[in-house]
Amino acid sequence: MKLILGLFFLFLFSNCPGQLASIKGVVYDSDNSVIPGASITIIELDAEYIGKDDGSYEINKIEPGSYTIVFGFFGFEDGKYRVELKSGQELRLDGKLGEDETLDLDEVVVVGYGTRQRRDIIGSVTSLKSEDIENSVSPSIDQALQGKAAGVQITAANGVAGGGNTKIQIRGSNSINAGSNPLIVVDGIPISNLDVSADVMGSGTNALADLNMDDIESVDILKDASSSAIYGARGANGVIIITTKKGKEGKTRFNFNYKTGIVQETNRLSLLNATDHLNLRDQVSIENTGFPEPENTVIGVFEGVSYTREDANAFAAKGGSNWIEETLRTGSFHEANLSASSGTEKNRLYFSGAYRNEDSFLKGNNFERVSGRFNVENRSHDIVSLGANLGLTYSINNRVPTGDNGGLGWAQQIPTYIPIYKEDGTFFNPAGNPIWFLENRTFEAKRLRSLSTLYADFKLHKNIHFRTNFGLDYTNLHEDEYQAKNEAGNTEAWAWERSSNILNWNTSNYLTYEVNINDEHDLNSVVGMDVQRTDVNGLGIYGYGFSNESFTNPQQGSSQSLYSYQTGNAIVSYYSRLSYKWRNKYLFGFTARSDGSSRFSNNYRYGFFPSFSAGWILTDEDFLGDSQWLNYLKLKSSYGLTGNDNIGDFTRFGLYSTGVGYVGGLALYPTSLANPNLRWERAKMLDVSVEYGVFKNKISGSLTYFNKQSSDLLLPIQLPTSSGFNVITVNAGMVNNWGIEFMLNSHNITMKRFRWKTDFNFSLIRNKVLDVANLPPDAFESGQPGEGRVIVGYPVGQTFVVQYAGVMEENGELIRYNTDGSVMVDNNGDPITVTVNAGEALFYDVNGNLMAFGVDDGGTPFDSEDDVNRFTGTDFYDNRVPRGNPLPKFYAGVGNTLTFGDFECNFLFNVVWGHTIYDDPAKNQIGMLYSYAQRPEIQGAFTPDNPSSNVPALNTTVTPINSDRFLYDGSFVRLRSLTLSYALSKRLCKKLHLSSLKVYLTGYNLWTWTRYPGWDPEVLRHVPQNSQQENISFSGPSWQTPQAKIMLFGIKMGM
Repeated sequence: MKLILGLFFLFLFSNCPGQLASIKGVVYDSDNSVIPGASITIIELDAEYIGKDDGSYEINKIEPGSYTIVFGFFGFEDGKYRVELKSGQELRLDGKLGEDETLDLDEVVVVGYGTRQRRDIIGSVTSLKSEDIENSVSPSIDQALQGKAAGVQITAANGVAGGGNTKIQIRGSNSINAGSNPLIVVDGIPISNLDVSADVMGSGTNALADLNMDDIESVDILKDASSSAIYGARGANGVIIITTKKGKEGKTRFNFNYKTGIVQETNRLSLLNATDHLNLRDQVSIENTGFPEPENTVIGVFEGVSYTREDANAFAAKGGSNWIEETLRTGSFHEANLSASSGTEKNRLYFSGAYRNEDSFLKGNNFERVSGRFNVENRSHDIVSLGANLGLTYSINNRVPTGDNGGLGWAQQIPTYIPIYKEDGTFFNPAGNPIWFLENRTFEAKRLRSLSTLYADFKLHKNIHFRTNFGLDYTNLHEDEYQAKNEAGNTEAWAWERSSNILNWNTSNYLTYEVNINDEHDLNSVVGMDVQRTDVNGLGIYGYGFSNESFTNPQQGSSQSLYSYQTGNAIVSYYSRLSYKWRNKYLFGFTARSDGSSRFSNNYRYGFFPSFSAGWILTDEDFLGDSQWLNYLKLKSSYGLTGNDNIGDFTRFGLYSTGVGYVGGLALYPTSLANPNLRWERAKMLDVSVEYGVFKNKISGSLTYFNKQSSDLLLPIQLPTSSGFNVITVNAGMVNNWGIEFMLNSHNITMKRFRWKTDFNFSLIRNKVLDVANLPPDAFESGQPGEGRVIVGYPVGQTFVVQYAGVMEENGELIRYNTDGSVMVDNNGDPITVTVNAGEALFYDVNGNLMAFGVDDGGTPFDSEDDVNRFTGTDFYDNRVPRGNPLPKFYAGVGNTLTFGDFECNFLFNVVWGHTIYDDPAKNQIGMLYSYAQRPEIQGAFTPDNPSSNVPALNTTVTPINSDRFLYDGSFVRLRSLTLSYALSKRLCKKLHLSSLKVYLTGYNLWTWTRYPGWDPEVLRHVPQNSQQENISFSGPSWQTPQAKIMLFGIKMGM
């Protein structure tokens, strides 16, 4: 019995509070100043505590044992201590934090085929972490980077659900005919960003929308030759390296993130209502006849019935139509992400699943995506590490017409005095009614994508590692399109079904050797080989005429047609990189890569691309080591070559087409002349930069100058008609880009309860075409006259239009000039003049002399832009000149993060300044053409009472020509994102059995300042047909769809 009682009391007192341990102390910085509100974390207990205002802390009721104590505070290096607590012990432990780490030079940055510490990098690399994009609601990672990196300009075509096509330019436009988008690398594997969708909807698709942004750990952007030349030809336009999240050592942690909100258009184009538009028609009629437009005037014949002015008056009295309103709505947004991370010293695991559903502001447009990721790594063996990164995405995109293809594009064209519906509720004029098409035409794109990497790392020696990677990027895109029977348009129902496959595989094998000799010499070298192959194929069936519209499979149509296509390319590469560091302050680098591409013949298949770089950390020298305000200063420079083979898989070959022969059989005939001497486009790149950190690195950043000259650009050379061919593609062009990049990161205020941080980046880039082999501007068509061209001495995509001179204020005479600028004279030597009426539009010819366009000498109206100019006797468009600037003079991003206690405000402004936009629709909407809706600006047109107007007199018979009258300042300042969040304190989270809990409100594209009168100043021409159009037509929108404005609420929790 005594023994039992003894054991009972022993157990009782061994567990009473008096036997537990405690820790207390004060937290100091490196200067022995107290740190108020520091965090104290006991790793083994997964518990975090907050110090008091005087820097002291006290933690009680701790079980005896061994613990790791970590002291931390924003902007300082953590202090870590290992302690052994005994029963009843009261341990005094003062924590000390390291130097202010606002500039983390030990940060690991992902570069090509490896990682490097930031202080050792000589190349130009911009890095973003998961927290920089965690609150983004962009449909794709590229759009989430807008305004966050110097030298990187990202423009989205529109705000459709699922993301339309996006243009990414790193340090300017580098080519004319070849692709100019950067290489995208995910977990070490270059991926395909091909858009194989049928572009009949005009908005395109974005393959990067397949990546779930909650899975992304970091994004590193390689911009110069030193950093990107290791990727050779594929890195010619820069490289974006995306690294997904991996498992972390410790117990399993779950993270859940849910956000929901609404989606609207950023701006709505203003058009005249029905009454105002009809009043303008009356004004034209009064000026021409002295009377308003008669009520029996036939405005149009729809479905065989005349629609008269009397009908339009009656409809306008009821309010008229709002075509744009009928195509728009307030959309919705929902996204849920769940991830789990766990690991030991030997094994690490990360798993995630996500669901996204977005209804855009366009009726009928929806994007739904389910994605999953499984990343695992095993280090159980001392010599071998194995890993796999497996990603799977399935999405459904219900697309609607944009641009010239219907929907909103058509809705902004039709006059508001034309009805949408008949009085019985059926559609008015279904043949030309965009609302009918929205409701009776469907386009569903289903995409399945697998993005996976397998790798093994072998430790051959303490200094030598061998790594082998195998990556597979597979996409299947299945598209179903159907349009119902349109009796008014006399068209039968039809259906398309298409299936496309992209198989892109890559294997890389490389050795890494690292050694440190006597703490003075650090050597890192890489040598390896890559093989990549891409195969693309597709097939489709078209069916027409359905006896029962309940059946929409193309095979059920009364007639069918089939098509198929196949293409592919391969590249084999050998590369090496040598990095040498002496005394931890003198840095040298050399990179070399040889690429062999199937896109070139044997004569020019391989290209060699070297780079050299050097850096000097001056603050490690004695003459700067004692500086009190300059904490870090590094000078660095690089020079190298890169190549570009984004020219199309078969450009070098002679191409053939099929047709009907003389006797009705199948004929084969050549369409393109082969050029076996086609070779790589090349770029020479120089980069000079300084990195700095001042005032204990509270202010840090970089200043960079770069110069990139691209040569051997592909150009289409016109061939004589006698050759039987139109053009042959040759290497002849040259383009130069130079610029300045500036980055600044400032920790403005760092206090216990309040912190303020600013990130600023600025880019100034100048682009100039140096050589096009004497080809005329129109050799580079971008779609329509007046859009981008390629002209020596100007940027790629230079707007080429007639110069507008204003309006003739009163009837008068203008002198005619010869094409050489001399005055035309009659037989008596007197100047020849032409009568010009008040209100006519005036222009300058190529010599700067005035001319007009409206009627010829006989008084006959011109009905085409190609009519002969009555002043020079030549085509009016022969007087086109370069006008405006398609590229911004500069662009910038300004981000601020303000933290007050548990509240945080984060906002980013994006500035794009100094470029022009050619608004082609304005030509029709400020031109009083009866077939188009009109903008309010037309109400200020010239009249005898308004002679100083810059808008010509109303005229319904003359199509306004492409001139710089429709060239607008495209500069804008946009509040790209704004987030307000509240994080529950650690103490409260612990009571809820959570590791973290945050609620937030986020806005995207909330506010825009611009002088551009169109839909949205962030413009990109709808889907280009080839790389040339993409490179030179980006600043000329056509019936634009605006960007999306999104406002959402979210909750994020860790468990």
